[in-house]
Amino acid sequence: MSGIPEELMLKEHQRLHTTLRLIQIHCSKILYPLTLKPGGGRDSSKILHKTRENVHFKK
Repeated sequence: MSGIPEELMLKEHQRLHTTLRLIQIHCSKILYPLTLKPGGGRDSSKILHKTRENVHFKK
């Protein structure tokens, strides 16, 4: 860590954070319509939450 200027690390961190955010938005745009059922209010959010958990823990 000591050899890398802090400014450079901060820029890289922001870049990675932005990339991650874009991926999350992209995934939710794909996943969200899949969870919507006709007349599904609470159920759809439950499914979406489960899907997010699965994605989070599969490493």
